Amino acid sequence: RIPKGAWTPFAVEATVRLAEVHPPSPQPDVMQVHVVILERLAGAVLGRSGARIQQTAVAAGCPVWMTTRDGSTERRVVIVGNYKQCKIAQEIVHEQLSSAQDADWRDTEAEVYLLVRAEAAGVVTGKQGFVLDRIRKHSGARIELLRQEVEGQRPCVV
Repeated sequence: RIPKGAWTPFAVEATVRLAEVHPPSPQPDVMQVHVVILERLAGAVLGRSGARIQQTAVAAGCPVWMTTRDGSTERRVVIVGNYKQCKIAQEIVHEQLSSAQDADWRDTEAEVYLLVRAEAAGVVTGKQGFVLDRIRKHSGARIELLRQEVEGQRPCVV
Protein backbone atom coordinates (compact mmCIF):
# COMPACT_ATOMS: atom_id res chain seq x y z
CA ARG A 1 0.00 0.00 0.00
CA ILE A 2 1.27 3.47 -0.95
CA PRO A 3 1.07 6.09 1.82
CA LYS A 4 -1.07 9.13 1.05
CA GLY A 5 0.97 11.90 -0.58
CA ALA A 6 3.88 9.58 -1.47
CA TRP A 7 5.55 10.13 -4.85
CA THR A 8 4.77 7.58 -7.56
CA PRO A 9 5.33 7.69 -11.32
CA PHE A 10 1.55 7.82 -11.68
CA ALA A 11 1.40 11.02 -9.64
CA VAL A 12 3.79 12.61 -12.14
CA GLU A 13 1.74 11.42 -15.09
CA ALA A 14 -1.44 12.90 -13.69
CA THR A 15 0.13 16.38 -13.63
CA VAL A 16 1.88 16.41 -17.03
CA ARG A 17 0.18 18.80 -19.42
CA LEU A 18 1.84 19.28 -22.78
CA ALA A 19 0.62 21.74 -25.36
CA GLU A 20 2.07 22.71 -28.73
CA VAL A 21 3.24 19.14 -29.37
CA HIS A 22 3.60 18.43 -33.06
CA PRO A 23 2.94 14.99 -34.58
CA PRO A 24 6.04 12.87 -35.25
CA SER A 25 7.98 13.77 -38.36
CA PRO A 26 7.86 11.33 -41.29
CA GLN A 27 11.67 11.43 -41.07
CA PRO A 28 12.77 8.86 -38.47
CA ASP A 29 15.82 10.86 -37.32
CA VAL A 30 13.79 13.97 -36.40
CA MET A 31 12.88 14.35 -32.74
CA GLN A 32 11.03 16.85 -30.59
CA VAL A 33 12.36 18.18 -27.29
CA HIS A 34 10.61 20.50 -24.82
CA VAL A 35 12.81 22.31 -22.27
CA VAL A 36 10.79 23.58 -19.28
CA ILE A 37 11.75 27.05 -18.08
CA LEU A 38 10.34 29.46 -15.54
CA GLU A 39 8.22 32.25 -16.99
CA ARG A 40 10.49 34.84 -15.34
CA LEU A 41 13.46 33.48 -17.36
CA ALA A 42 11.67 33.50 -20.72
CA GLY A 43 13.20 36.84 -21.71
CA ALA A 44 16.72 35.44 -21.31
CA VAL A 45 15.93 32.81 -23.95
CA LEU A 46 13.70 34.91 -26.20
CA GLY A 47 15.75 38.11 -26.31
CA ARG A 48 14.41 41.44 -27.53
CA SER A 49 11.56 40.81 -30.03
CA GLY A 50 12.54 37.12 -30.14
CA ALA A 51 15.97 37.83 -31.63
CA ARG A 52 17.89 35.52 -29.27
CA ILE A 53 15.68 32.47 -29.85
CA GLN A 54 15.92 33.09 -33.61
CA GLN A 55 19.72 33.13 -33.29
CA THR A 56 19.52 29.84 -31.37
CA ALA A 57 17.47 28.30 -34.20
CA VAL A 58 19.99 29.49 -36.81
CA ALA A 59 22.98 28.23 -34.78
CA ALA A 60 21.34 24.83 -34.25
CA GLY A 61 20.00 24.61 -37.80
CA CYS A 62 16.49 23.63 -36.71
CA PRO A 63 13.20 25.21 -35.61
CA VAL A 64 13.25 26.51 -32.02
CA TRP A 65 10.37 28.42 -30.42
CA MET A 66 8.80 29.23 -27.07
CA THR A 67 5.30 28.17 -26.07
CA THR A 68 2.79 30.95 -25.59
CA ARG A 69 1.95 32.35 -22.17
CA ASP A 70 -0.87 30.44 -20.54
CA GLY A 71 -0.91 31.99 -17.08
CA SER A 72 1.27 29.31 -15.47
CA THR A 73 4.70 29.88 -13.95
CA GLU A 74 6.40 27.80 -16.64
CA ARG A 75 6.89 27.89 -20.38
CA ARG A 76 8.67 25.52 -22.71
CA VAL A 77 11.30 25.94 -25.39
CA VAL A 78 10.36 23.57 -28.22
CA ILE A 79 13.14 22.16 -30.41
CA VAL A 80 12.50 19.99 -33.49
CA GLY A 81 15.45 18.49 -35.37
CA ASN A 82 17.89 15.63 -35.55
CA TYR A 83 19.93 14.59 -32.50
CA LYS A 84 22.86 16.92 -33.23
CA GLN A 85 20.62 19.94 -33.86
CA CYS A 86 18.57 19.34 -30.70
CA LYS A 87 21.76 18.89 -28.65
CA ILE A 88 23.20 22.20 -29.89
CA ALA A 89 19.94 24.09 -29.24
CA GLN A 90 19.61 22.57 -25.76
CA GLU A 91 23.18 23.54 -24.88
CA ILE A 92 22.58 27.13 -26.00
CA VAL A 93 19.32 27.38 -24.03
CA HIS A 94 20.96 25.84 -20.97
CA GLU A 95 23.79 28.40 -21.15
CA GLN A 96 21.25 31.24 -21.48
CA LEU A 97 19.38 30.00 -18.41
CA SER A 98 22.63 29.68 -16.43
CA SER A 99 23.69 33.22 -17.36
CA ALA A 100 20.28 34.63 -16.45
CA GLN A 101 20.59 33.08 -12.98
CA ASP A 102 24.28 34.00 -12.53
CA ALA A 103 25.02 30.31 -12.04
CA ASP A 104 27.57 27.87 -13.38
CA TRP A 105 26.03 25.77 -16.16
CA ARG A 106 26.96 22.60 -14.24
CA ASP A 107 24.78 23.74 -11.33
CA THR A 108 21.78 24.62 -13.48
CA GLU A 109 19.11 21.97 -13.93
CA ALA A 110 16.23 21.98 -16.38
CA GLU A 111 13.45 19.49 -16.87
CA VAL A 112 13.29 18.19 -20.43
CA TYR A 113 10.56 16.28 -22.25
CA LEU A 114 11.90 14.13 -25.06
CA LEU A 115 8.95 12.94 -27.14
CA VAL A 116 9.41 9.30 -28.16
CA ARG A 117 7.37 7.81 -30.99
CA ALA A 118 4.81 5.47 -29.44
CA GLU A 119 5.95 2.59 -31.66
CA ALA A 120 9.56 3.04 -30.46
CA ALA A 121 8.77 3.24 -26.73
CA GLY A 122 9.42 -0.48 -26.23
CA VAL A 123 12.92 -0.14 -27.66
CA VAL A 124 13.69 2.74 -25.29
CA THR A 125 12.34 0.87 -22.27
CA GLY A 126 13.83 -2.51 -23.14
CA LYS A 127 12.74 -5.85 -21.75
CA GLN A 128 11.52 -5.35 -18.16
CA GLY A 129 12.89 -1.80 -18.25
CA PHE A 130 16.50 -2.98 -18.73
CA VAL A 131 17.56 -0.33 -21.29
CA LEU A 132 16.00 2.57 -19.38
CA ASP A 133 17.57 1.34 -16.12
CA ARG A 134 21.01 1.23 -17.79
CA ILE A 135 20.60 4.77 -19.09
CA ARG A 136 19.62 5.94 -15.59
CA LYS A 137 22.64 4.24 -14.00
CA HIS A 138 25.16 5.53 -16.56
CA SER A 139 23.84 9.08 -16.69
CA GLY A 140 22.76 9.58 -13.09
CA ALA A 141 19.66 11.35 -14.44
CA ARG A 142 16.08 10.88 -13.30
CA ILE A 143 14.28 9.49 -16.36
CA GLU A 144 10.63 8.47 -16.66
CA LEU A 145 8.94 7.30 -19.85
CA LEU A 146 5.31 8.22 -19.27
CA ARG A 147 2.41 6.02 -20.38
CA GLN A 148 0.29 8.82 -21.75
CA GLU A 149 0.42 9.52 -25.48
CA VAL A 150 0.44 12.98 -27.00
CA GLU A 151 0.15 13.20 -30.80
CA GLY A 152 1.33 9.58 -31.18
CA GLN A 153 4.34 10.10 -28.91
CA ARG A 154 5.18 9.29 -25.30
CA PRO A 155 6.86 11.96 -23.17
CA CYS A 156 10.14 10.91 -21.61
CA VAL A 157 10.87 13.21 -18.66
CA VAL A 158 14.58 13.79 -18.05
